[in-house]
This record gives sequence, C-alpha cells and structure tokens, in this order.
Amino acid sequence: MQQCDLLSVLLQRVPEGDVDAFQRLCTAANITRERAGYIANDIARSYPDLTVHSGSHIDALCQLAPRIAGEGFISNPAEGFVLAASFCIHDLGNGIVAYARGEDELRETIEWKDAYSLEIRSALGRPPTQEELASPDEKVAYRILPAVLRRLHAQQAESLSTEPFHHDGDSHYLIDDSELRRYFGPIIGIIAQSHNWGSDELSKRVLPRRVTALPWMPHHWTVDTLKIAVLLRVTDAAHLDSRRAPGFLYAIRKPEGESDFHWRFQERLGQPIIGDGRIEFTSTRPFVADEAPSWFLCYDALRLLDRELQDAESLLAELGLPRLEPRRVAGIHSPSTLTHYIKVEGWEPVDCPIKVSDAASLVETLGGKALYGDEPNVPLRELIQNATDAVRARRILEDRHPSWGEVIVTSGNDEHGEWVEVADSGVGMSRRVVSSELLDFGKSLWSSNRVAEELPGLVSTTYESTGQFGIGFFSVFLWGDRVRVSTCRFEEAARSTLVLEIAGGVYSRPLLRPATKEEEIRSGGTRIRVWLTDPARMPWMESGYRPDKLRNFLERHPRMAAAWEKRKRHNTFLKICGQIAPTLDVRLLAGRGYPLSVVVEANDWETTEAEILGGRIPHIWRTLEGSLTTLCDENGEVIGRVRVAGSRSIGGIVTVGGLLASEVVGLDGMLIGRTLVAARNKAVPFAQKSHFEQWWQVEKKRVRSLSGEEQANCAGRLASLGCDIGEIVVGYAEDHRWLTFEQVVELACGFDRLFLIDRIVPEWAQDDETFRPETLSITAPSLDERVYLGDPTPGRFGLLASRGDWGGWNSLSSLLIESMAERWNLPSADVRSYSEIEGHADFSIEEEGLSIDYVYTLILKNDRF
Repeated sequence: MQQCDLLSVLLQRVPEGDVDAFQRLCTAANITRERAGYIANDIARSYPDLTVHSGSHIDALCQLAPRIAGEGFISNPAEGFVLAASFCIHDLGNGIVAYARGEDELRETIEWKDAYSLEIRSALGRPPTQEELASPDEKVAYRILPAVLRRLHAQQAESLSTEPFHHDGDSHYLIDDSELRRYFGPIIGIIAQSHNWGSDELSKRVLPRRVTALPWMPHHWTVDTLKIAVLLRVTDAAHLDSRRAPGFLYAIRKPEGESDFHWRFQERLGQPIIGDGRIEFTSTRPFVADEAPSWFLCYDALRLLDRELQDAESLLAELGLPRLEPRRVAGIHSPSTLTHYIKVEGWEPVDCPIKVSDAASLVETLGGKALYGDEPNVPLRELIQNATDAVRARRILEDRHPSWGEVIVTSGNDEHGEWVEVADSGVGMSRRVVSSELLDFGKSLWSSNRVAEELPGLVSTTYESTGQFGIGFFSVFLWGDRVRVSTCRFEEAARSTLVLEIAGGVYSRPLLRPATKEEEIRSGGTRIRVWLTDPARMPWMESGYRPDKLRNFLERHPRMAAAWEKRKRHNTFLKICGQIAPTLDVRLLAGRGYPLSVVVEANDWETTEAEILGGRIPHIWRTLEGSLTTLCDENGEVIGRVRVAGSRSIGGIVTVGGLLASEVVGLDGMLIGRTLVAARNKAVPFAQKSHFEQWWQVEKKRVRSLSGEEQANCAGRLASLGCDIGEIVVGYAEDHRWLTFEQVVELACGFDRLFLIDRIVPEWAQDDETFRPETLSITAPSLDERVYLGDPTPGRFGLLASRGDWGGWNSLSSLLIESMAERWNLPSADVRSYSEIEGHADFSIEEEGLSIDYVYTLILKNDRF
C-alpha cells in the first residue's frame, strides 16, 4: 500500500472501517505532499539563511506528530488527512513561488511597504517618500524580503489550501480532490495559519470546532479542529533536530548572524526521546564558549516548546480532550539543568540577563519628578499627546479628513475623590498592547517594529508620532496612584472594550478585565482616568510653577503677588488645556461635566486672531495686541505665527505635536518644531534661515510702522534671525536723532573709531578724552538682544542655523563689524581683533528664575598702522 505512506505514518496503523474512503484520503494526502514538496524545496532560494523547510521537514513532522500525540489522539483518517495537509501547507508561504505573481505580488502588500518603511525610518530617521516607495532601493528590497515572507507565510497558508496555480489555461491545486478541497480546504487553511497565532487565540479563532464526516465516510470520522491545531503547533515547535540543519548543507550555505546561531544549535541535536510525560533533547557535541549564543538560543527554543506544551495541556484539559504524551521539556527549568542534556565545555551558562531589580522604583523615579520636575501640568500634557497620536493614526488608517477626531478632557469626582479623564476617538489598544507596551517603561509602540503588526500599513505612510520614548503614560503617577484605562480597538465592537485598573501606583499589580455595559466605548478609542491624590494642587491653579519657588518670589514682591492672584483667577481649566495644546491638529474639548467647551479646533492656530492665541501662551502678563505674521516652509506649510518682540513682549513658544515644549525669548507667538529630550521641555523649531527671509518681507511693514525706539528694540533680534535690517532704526547719535542701520554705517565711515553703546554709557566712556572728534558714539537699545530658545540666559541657545540646528546666525554687533570692515577695506577678522567689547550685568535675580540682562559696549577701531 505504497500510496498510503503519509497517512499511515500519521495513524501508525490501518484503521478499521471503509477501505475505499481511507484509500481516497491516502491518495489525496500523498498528492498534496508531492505538490507541496515542489514549493517547499524552493523556499531556500527565497530565504537562504532559513533552516530546512523543504519536503523533508513535512515528512519529519508527520513522523514526529504521532509520537507527541500518543495513542488514540488522532482518532480517525479524516483527522489524519486534515493534519497531514496542514503540515504540507503551513510553511509554504516562506517561498516566493507560493505567490501567484511572485515578488511583484509581495511588493503590493502592506507588510512589504511596512518593512521597507521601517528600514528607511531606521536608516534616515524619517518616513519614506511616495517616490521612494514607488521606486525602492533594490538592496533594501532584497534585505527585507525574508522578513516580509516570514510575516506573510502563515496568512498565505490559508489561501494555498483552496486557491489554484494557473498555467496555460489550466488550474492546479495543492489538494487535488475537489470535494475534499471544498469541504476540508478552508479549515485546513485556518489550522495551517494558526501555528503563527498566540496560544490564547486558538479557542477563539479555530472555527468550527468540530467538522462532521463527508457522506462517503463513516459517520464517526469527525474532525476536532482545535485538537489538530494544538498538535500542529506543538509538533512544529518540537522539530529542532539535525534534520532541520544538516551539517553538509550548513557548510555550503554558511548562514550569518542569528541564522547561524539557529543552524549551529539544531545541527547538534538528535531526535527527541518522548516518554514519562517529557520530551528530551540531547546534543552529541558540547558547545564551547564561543558558541554560547547558539546554546542560549537552543535554551530559548526549548523554553518556547515547554510553554507550548503547558498551554496545550491546559487547553486540552479544559475542553475534556485527550492529552499529548509529553507535558514538559526535560531539564528546562534552569540553564544549569539543561547542560545535563545539551552539553557545554569550558564555560557555565547562567541565566543572568541585564535586568532592573526594582522596576517600580525606576518607573517612579524616571517617570516622575526626576524627569519632569515638579510641574503639575505634565500628566495632562502627556495624556493629551498620547490621545492625539492615536487619533492621527486612525485618520490615516481609515483615510479620514485631516481635521477628523477629537480629544476630550473632563474632571469630576466620585467615591474615590477628584479625578481628571482624557478620552480620544483614536485607534484604541489591543489586549497585547494594554498588557505589554503600555506598561513597559521605555518601550513605545510607535517607535517599535510591533506597530507594523498592530496597525498594518501605518508605518508606510507619513505618520510620525509625537510620543517616542514609552514613558509618558507613567507621568500620571505624579497626580495619583489610582488609574483606570478603558480602551477598544477601532475595528472591534463595543463589547470588546477592556479595562485596566491600577489601584496602588507603580508598586501594585494591574487588573485587566472586560468592561461593564456602562464602561463600553462605542466606535473605538481610549479613556484614561486618574484620581488626584492632592486635589488642592489642581494643575490649572499653578500653571507649571514650582510652589515653593513661586511662594518665595511672591513674598518678596508684593505687587507681583497681587498681579498673580488676578492672573490665577483667569487660569481656568479650559485655559490651561489651551496652553498645554496651543497648536493641536485635533479638536480638543474640555469641561467639568457636560456640556463641553471647544478649547482648540484642529489647526485653528493658523488662522485665529492673535489675541486668542495670546491666551494660549503661558506666563504672560498682558494681552497680545496687534497681529502675527505667518511663517511657512518651502512647501507652503505653516510652521509658525510670530512677530519680533519689542519692549512690550508677551513671549513666544515652540510646540511639538501641537503641545507646548519650550519658550522663546525675542519672538511673540508660536513656532512648531521637534523635541530634543524625553521630557519634551526642550525643542527646536522647524524654521530655517530661508523661512525667516520670506517671513521678513511681510513682517518688515509692521516693524517699520513702529516708533524709532521700538524699531531699535527689535533690531538686534531681527539681526539674529538673519533679516536684512538696513532700513530699520537701530539707535541714535549724540543729537538723539534716530538712525537706520544703513545710516549708522554711512555716518561711521567718516570716523576711525565707533562706539556702539547698549542703553547705558559706562563711566569710563564718559571721559572727554575718550570721545575725541574722530570718535562716533551710537546708542543702540538692543545691541546684543537675540532670539533665544528655552533658557533666556545669553549664549545658551541662539536661533537658528541651517537645517534647524541651533547656534547664533548674526547679531547687530557682528553685522556692524562686517559692514565697517567692508567700508574700511579691512578683513573682518582684523576689525574684530582690533575691537573690544565689554559686558556687565545690569541686574540679576537668578534665584527667581528670571533672565539676566546684560549691558554691552562695542568699540570698533580702524587701526591700520
């Protein structure tokens, strides 16, 4: 009975019953094995570093399965046929020939685009352009092919069980018997695909649970699909012996990297021994110290098999099904025990990976005050940021309008006390993300390869998340220890809503449960509620200042204290939300209960009145009057709305992802940029010098309409932005006549020495001898006032250099040096070396965190002798 080999091996006996039905199943199984072998033998061409996945792998699985299953587990030939066909098909997707149009078909898949995009993002730090996706780099395309096949192979297995291969008008199928293909094909495809699922998904997704016999079979030849799926995944995990990595083939292929570790350990292992509830693997040659990575990879593979066996035992016992013969892997409970079976020589494997013993303490420290300081607004900012990232992702995945979606911030109280909640209409989180990435400190879903599995197609778009570091969620513990996260994936029904509850801060064990009817989220999204430990420190009352620092300052400045009390009354919940997210591209609503108020409309900052935008800039003491000038990049995208600051500056900010990140000194208004640090309290604008050149053509009209004194107050800052200030007033001469920069240069040409004085004339400069007739003195109110980011201390940050890098461009003094050098026909370096500059602090109250004002005097000399 040669043609019955495959099924006979699985069943290990010829069953009683209908011989014709058995013969038909045997024939179909052998034809499927023969045809699958052609594809399987070609896998090495597409995936050369992969261990053996040829027809010999299929045969080995069929031989190993009955040993693992034990007597009576495979109860009839129909189950044997379904299992054999699943073995034949489950790995075929690892080869290009399994796809009708080969690599062209693969390149059209979301998985290929995601893998290519991840490579580009990793190499260039940005998403790929549409041109790069349309005309990919072939070296990168070749490099990602194995990863793409690995991701798609299980999914492809489902279609291979029923889809034809076409040639010259003929259709050929892996399962040749049309009746068996139509009846069993779909469930064979699902079982074959299921080997790549998590074990907890089996009972949910393998449907139907039981398949009855075809009319021409004995009625008791039913197929328990779940039982067969369990046996497939355990057998596949257990096939680790040298048949997967023959020594001669290993020598020919010479795999590299991690693939080499796989080949090396599997080449050492013999066939397993199964008995007494265990499966035992041994090696014939020991692993030396240089081969330690291979040994540990073997250890990990056997631990995975052990988990599969334990999961199988639990599931089969729960459903009252027959058990598998082995329940555990011999020697797996520690590395040292496994060395009795998998030998080592000259070293000792110890399971001591780098770890954090007190993870809760690390989270509490680095996710709290050590990172963010004592700023009570931080948790609200981080929650709004995470919510906005989720909304943006859903916009792209569902091809929604750029203004679609919303984030809602509410506050209230219940039996646990005062709470604040942030809800969004974003993508929501799966069970795996809630229990893994969300609670894994320092691990961000958005910046990991896992995002391609969770949200296929997202990474191959222009999507860039604001969150990058995986630590923002933990800032909620600055507010309180009780947190509730409710979430529902956007493509799932409301009844799939999950609730994660943390009752005792980072030291407690979270509880994950299904949502009650009242907690369900319709249409997808996430809600995070935090109960406040100290409601008296509501963040909208202090607006980010350290309480002790603020209290000390106000005690010393009574007039400031009165102004602060007036200001505090205006710092409502809504206003603080607007100050946290001033340039958000998602609609933001807030309130204490309903109805809610709209705080920010998506991208409204680009067009709304300047006075309204001024209310979103924190730490200001006056209203923003007048207008702001729009700043655009080379593509016409709005990247800022700012004006140069004069004597009545209200301040400026840089936002990242729509959220406040840094302050700007020298500009009023808003710039958008990118973050510099994990805490996101330092950022650099996207603006470059060329952008300010265009901005200046519009802003110039406003500046020239100002008084001479106001123009002079702006001049130094405009110079630092690289603006042409030739027509702008910069100061005045002895007769107090206001002079433009061009007039200063023109007037100075008749003198050999030029004094440029910042507001206050130093005592030594008031000597009559100093101010000789050949000396010109110009008073410039803003000699060295530049634009600074974040820290107002001069020299800390200057704005802006090419490509958005930070460093000073120009200043009024350096422009004057260049101009005078040209007029005196001297190298600018000589004039600079001849010149002197003196600076001293006019006032200093650094302990209150206020800026230090410096007074400079520049002396330019024409010393050509």
